[in-house]
Amino acid sequence: MLQIGPWVFHAESPDTMPGGEWRAPAGARHVVDLSPRGQIGLGVWDAPTSLGSDYTQLGDPQAPIARARRNTVASRLSVAGYDETTVGGMLFEHFTRWGDTGSGLTVPMLGVGRGGVVRLHLGNGNLVERRFLPGDAGWDVLQEGVREQYRRVRQQALDGTIPEDHHRKWLGHRLTIYGLTSRDRRALVPEDLPDETPMRPSTVVQEPFSGSSLANMTVREGSGYAESGGAFGYTASGAIVEHDTALSSDGHSSQIKDTGSASGRRFGPVYRSGGTATVDLYMWLRFGTVFRWYKRVDGGSYEVISETGTPGSSGLVLRAEVTEADEHTLKEDGVAIIGPTSDSSIQGHFHGGIGCGFGTESGTGDDLELDDGLGGGGGGSLLKLVACDMENMRDMGGMRG
Repeated sequence: MLQIGPWVFHAESPDTMPGGEWRAPAGARHVVDLSPRGQIGLGVWDAPTSLGSDYTQLGDPQAPIARARRNTVASRLSVAGYDETTVGGMLFEHFTRWGDTGSGLTVPMLGVGRGGVVRLHLGNGNLVERRFLPGDAGWDVLQEGVREQYRRVRQQALDGTIPEDHHRKWLGHRLTIYGLTSRDRRALVPEDLPDETPMRPSTVVQEPFSGSSLANMTVREGSGYAESGGAFGYTASGAIVEHDTALSSDGHSSQIKDTGSASGRRFGPVYRSGGTATVDLYMWLRFGTVFRWYKRVDGGSYEVISETGTPGSSGLVLRAEVTEADEHTLKEDGVAIIGPTSDSSIQGHFHGGIGCGFGTESGTGDDLELDDGLGGGGGGSLLKLVACDMENMRDMGGMRG
């Protein structure tokens, strides 16, 4: 049974990240976060029985929801109301019709993914998905969100947080995954911004940690890392270390091999990190005897989105994937451990890297790989779309990378 209510804070202990962390209420499983950006607000939780008076019961995703209960939810989430009449439909409406595009008052709007598909995953295989592209009914609802994402990416380029032409690669990537041509670009650009030619998106990073590899990395938190015999080494004090290369899309993957041996080590890939000292990130950690999926927004406290599994022995390949539609899948040796799960808290960030330490034991890792060429989502693979739209690619700066 889905319920809306608050996160629960766990004070710092040997079983938390430094400073403590936010988790699901006892006996519940996280489904999706409803918090406005930079706030610890409310979440949707799945539990077999009522979680208490602080939690509003919704029912199963497919279940009808009465107007009175929809009004209760609308009041609690500070929106005008909902037209959808099922639990899943109401939540989808919240992330689209009422999703935030920059004000910070509601949860960030879900991204429009490949083929123009927007998806909201609600756990246990429950999925609400709809297609939105220029000319389709409902596109105007999300067009502002896409345009405001472009505005924020362009501003990062102007500020020097990412390369000066990066917004043009972002635009090229979005046109490609939506099956549009360069001539359609104004549909994705705010009307008050200048017209700029898209560029071809293509970024792959492979870092073997030999020689001067660490020269390409920047520490965003902590200091406990170093190159160690052709591998990435870290101490118990821990660090968040980010690769300096900005990927072309916030739909990307981050992968690292865990070669440590200490049973309590904490290590894994970071993705959608912000490229600044104010750390925005998602992090997929081997956390001792379990896996934990974390996020951190505006440098605040860590939030545990999910905890699961029993990690295998040394040599694991840990991989995090996220689509442009904010669908996250976390894998161990190619097998999905978590996801797909929806989370839109962090968007428009293009870096990846490594989270390590934050406990009592040291370790090593190797072979960091970052890639923005994922083929997931609703519209077929990137390669297929590119093959069908070579005119688009020619328009994007003569096939420049």
